[in-house]
Amino acid sequence: MAITPKQIIGAASSLVRGAVNLVRRDEASERPSTSGPPATVGAPKPGEPRGVKSATAPKPRATKTREV
Repeated sequence: MAITPKQIIGAASSLVRGAVNLVRRDEASERPSTSGPPATVGAPKPGEPRGVKSATAPKPRATKTREV
């Protein structure tokens, strides 16, 4: 039985998948599970300049553009 290009591609893709999974597993074990509260990581308090803005905060309405 001859080896087909489909078999070669299948074997190569499974090897690549295995390598990627191995790398991801190693990265996951090196990361801390949680980063801690904002004060411990140097984030500004809410409302201070350069503070994080909520993605769900109401945004101002768009103004109509004037046609020239």
